[in-house]
Amino acid sequence: MIRKIITVIPFVIVACRGAWDHIYGNFPDIPVWIVLIHICLNLLPVFAFVFWSVFKVQQLGVLNMVIHACFYPYLFSVLNYTVLYIPYWRFMTQPVLPPEEQALTHYNLIPFQTILETSITPINIYGNILLLLPLGIFVPFIYHGFARIKPFILLALMISIGIESVQFVTSFIDGKFAEYPSERSFDVDDLILNMSGAVIGFVLYSYVVFPIFRKLSRFSESCPPKSLDLRTLDLFSASRKEAVAYYIGKTCIERANDQP
Repeated sequence: MIRKIITVIPFVIVACRGAWDHIYGNFPDIPVWIVLIHICLNLLPVFAFVFWSVFKVQQLGVLNMVIHACFYPYLFSVLNYTVLYIPYWRFMTQPVLPPEEQALTHYNLIPFQTILETSITPINIYGNILLLLPLGIFVPFIYHGFARIKPFILLALMISIGIESVQFVTSFIDGKFAEYPSERSFDVDDLILNMSGAVIGFVLYSYVVFPIFRKLSRFSESCPPKSLDLRTLDLFSASRKEAVAYYIGKTCIERANDQP
């Protein structure tokens, strides 16, 4: 339990700091209770997912603890950059604008149209690629069901479409309340760049990161502990079941050899 609490501390710090930066100086005339509802509606789903993901793990080894502790602040940073904060406070405090004053929501469904525009900056292109690149490294480590390329690509595609869809819906609704609404939109080029970054991350995981940890696993298995300690096995082993099976099998062989 202590390890799980330590694991979520970096996420809580990053999320609270992001919430404070969002609140400070932005709501001078808005009642406090509306601001609290606005923050809760934005952050409660994220907190619920993170705490559920951490506390459902039965044994959290040191390596897994470090990976989880790095993944969830990264996850919040992605959400903070892309979909947070949905302006619930505006929906509760401002009337709907007349139809002629409502802003239109921009979108692009033509591949590579935005990428090939001269006005787009390389930072925007590389930023969209790097946005989901760590996802391809973290997710296979934490959720073993996505350690294969097809399930992972499907997950990355759903995440990318989800981000773009939330941006479009938020901008569409915000345009009915605000004279200058959110400039977020649905862009298929962002989808392509985000998917490219996620696939690059998965390739790095498959051919660079995972082989390194597998070598560490083999090194740890060459000198197994004298007692069955799942936390120690989980520190290096890519699969806890394989590690436990290895230890049990080795112990049975040693006991058979010790018998006269």
